[in-house]
Amino acid sequence: MANAVTSCRVDGNTVYIYDENGGICDVRSFAQPISNAAAFGGGYSVTAGYLTFTFMLRNGMFEQTGTYQA
Repeated sequence: MANAVTSCRVDGNTVYIYDENGGICDVRSFAQPISNAAAFGGGYSVTAGYLTFTFMLRNGMFEQTGTYQA
């Protein structure tokens, strides 16, 4: 189980999220191409199309905590 998000990699419309041990801890695909993805401690954000989505680690799982116009 991940305790911290340390990096992410974008491949087309999919983002791969890595934990502090270098393992994949989450994978998300979006309908629109991803223009930006950023990892930060307890979560990550992804900009796809005209929206930015924020995900936070809660109880060992990633929960979408926000959707904003980019």
